[in-house]
Order: sequence, then C-alpha cells, then structure tokens
Amino acid sequence: MNALADASLEPAQRKLLVHIAEAWLRTGEWPQWGYIQHTFDRLDLDAEDLLRSLPRVGAHTVFAASYGYTTAIPHHLGENDPIHLTIAASLVVEQVMEAIGIPFSKVLQKMVRAYLQAEPSHPGEAPRPLMSSSDLRRVYSRHDHHQRIYPDPFIRALPELMLYEPAIAARNKARSEDGEWQLEITRSVLLFRDVRHIADYVDKTCETVTATAAQYAGDTGRTGSLLVPTSDSQFGSFDETGLWDPTPVPPLAPLAPPADTRPPYLDAETLDDLEDAAHNTQWQIGKLLALCHELNSNHAAQNPYACVALVRAITDHIPPIFGHKDFAQVAANHSFSMQRTDKAHAKYLADFKDIAHDALHRPIGPSVHTHTMDDVPAPTRLRAILRELITLMRKTPPPHEPAASATPPTP
Repeated sequence: MNALADASLEPAQRKLLVHIAEAWLRTGEWPQWGYIQHTFDRLDLDAEDLLRSLPRVGAHTVFAASYGYTTAIPHHLGENDPIHLTIAASLVVEQVMEAIGIPFSKVLQKMVRAYLQAEPSHPGEAPRPLMSSSDLRRVYSRHDHHQRIYPDPFIRALPELMLYEPAIAARNKARSEDGEWQLEITRSVLLFRDVRHIADYVDKTCETVTATAAQYAGDTGRTGSLLVPTSDSQFGSFDETGLWDPTPVPPLAPLAPPADTRPPYLDAETLDDLEDAAHNTQWQIGKLLALCHELNSNHAAQNPYACVALVRAITDHIPPIFGHKDFAQVAANHSFSMQRTDKAHAKYLADFKDIAHDALHRPIGPSVHTHTMDDVPAPTRLRAILRELITLMRKTPPPHEPAASATPPTP
C-alpha cells in the first residue's frame, strides 16, 4: 500500500474532492478555483485550507516531484485557475473511480501492449507506437458489442490526465479542434507492465515520486512520508506547466498514516457483475445502477441521510426480481444461496426500513434527533443481497429468448 491509499480523509476534505469531480462530470471541464471557493464559502468552509491539507507524497524541492489527489498547488491560486484531480483521486472518490480510474487501468495495459508489439518504421530506429482517440472509440465490450469500454468524457480527457501523472509520459502528437487526439507511447509505460488495478498504479507512482524526491531533497529523511504543509519555507516549487517558481511555499512535515481506510460502499466488481448480468435478462436496471452509484458517492462524502434513504430506495426497488411485491416478503420467503447468512442480512435490511422512515419523515421539533454514518447498514449486508440478485438475473432469460419447449418443432 502507499500513503495516499492509506490516508483517511476528513469529511470536509472528501467533500472538496467530490465537488471537483462532480463539476468535471457535469461539464467535461475541470472547474475554476473561484467556483469551488464560492461553493465552500456557502458552507462556511475554507476551500484553500482544505486543498492544502490534502495528503501528498514527495518533496517540493528543485527537480523533485510530488503527487497527491490533485495536481500541484501553486503558491497563489487564482479564481480563474482550473483545479484538476489526478488518477490517485480514484482511491477516495467513487465517481472518479468509475469515470476515470477503471477505464485508465484498462487503457494503461493497452498502451503497454502497444509499446511491446510496436515495430520500427525503419531498421535501426526506435519504434514510436501511437494511440488515438478513435482507437479507443472502436473498443467495445465483449459482452455487449453496442457498449463502448471507454466513455467519451474519459477519452476526451485522457491526454490532459496523463499530463499530470508524474511517472508516465505520452507525447501529444496531434490534437484537433473537435477534440480528436493522437499520443506517442513512450517506454515509461513499462514501469506499469504488471499493474492491473488503480491502487497498484498509484502505489507504483508513489514509489517513483518518492525515489525522485530523495535524489534532490535537502532532507532525505522526510521524502516518502505522508506530507502536509506547515509554515516558513526556503524552497520554491514547480508550477503546473513544469516551470520553476522561486516563490516560497510551505515545507513538508511527516504525518503518520491512519490505520483505517474507507473503500466504496458497493465494490466495483459487484457493480460490474450487476451490469453484465443485465445484458441477458428481461430486467431493466438503469435506475438500480444509478441508485447504487449515488449510494457510493454519498457514502464517500459521508452524507448519512442520503445513504439511509438510498439503501431503503434500493431494497424497495428490487423485490420483483425475487418474485415478491416488497422486501419484507423477500426476507421472509426467498430461499437464498446461503440461506442462514443471507436471510439474516435480508431480515436486517427489511427491519432497517423503520430507521429509514424515521430519517425521511420525522418532522422538525424542539428537540434534535440526528442520524450519523453509524446508522447506515454495514455494506456487506446490501452486497450479499445484490450478489443473490445477480444470480437470479443470470437465470432469467431475456424477453426475446423463449423458454425451451419439450415438444420438438413440426418439420
């Protein structure tokens, strides 16, 4: 593991990253810093303090490197400056994992293969493999030939995303006004030859940044730590264009990483299997997937009322797949694959409806009655129900596929 993966963020820090991600997801452009500031001013929070408090690895010394959930933060952050997230933000923001992290892990292996399989244009020359936006648009799911592997927003953003990843280089060879691009893949991708998951990618990137920082830092004992700003520095830093800015920036002090982490409420594998099962079934699960992704987002932002409501919404939505009208009937009558364990999970979620009802419908009064994240059911309970639902969906034929007949057709 690495310092970024091990870090446990405060709710306000996580909310900052979620707001940046949501702005990008809505517009396809990274938001201006003034927009983020205004959003947090309304919440009575200092966005810049939160931004500078986010963990980073590396060191702000000449020719060194640092890496965090956002790109390098200049000493003066103007209102019109865009604020970018990095691939590392996938580890702590579910929206970024879905929109950027998962497709990036796939495209990284595509680049590795392209580099290793490339042939030189002329004998004795180094190969110069290329990858283009049109190459990615031609890649479709092996399960559904109408579903692209790489979403259009990710394809449009990829060259800029790679610009801010310190351990990998891909030269921008061409980019048109309509957003089409072409990249030259360099040998740097071989560093990630065995990487299959984003956590491994971030781990390898942190190792590389730490090693680079150690070569140039005046105090090598501090490189590789989880870093947060303090005060009074004699160093400058690189700006986001790669030019050295001699303006003093805060030095870096070590902070021991916390022991616990917060994975997504519903893991990506379960959501992938749910979407895959829907390709060959009569059930339309667009709303279910939307509820699941919103639950992950609100769990990451630690919004207890939204989480409570979304868990109830999911259990209210899925009973027809089990052949019942409501979830209480599912808990009472369905024969689960692991009957004793999963039935207990189902019964807990059926009883949880009272807590959700309290959170949603209790009117305001003179006394304060609040809910916290501790009131949200343990993720394993809903995951178990969704795994059972996936099993049922895979047994249900699609509407265009008639059930097998025992009577052979008349010749």
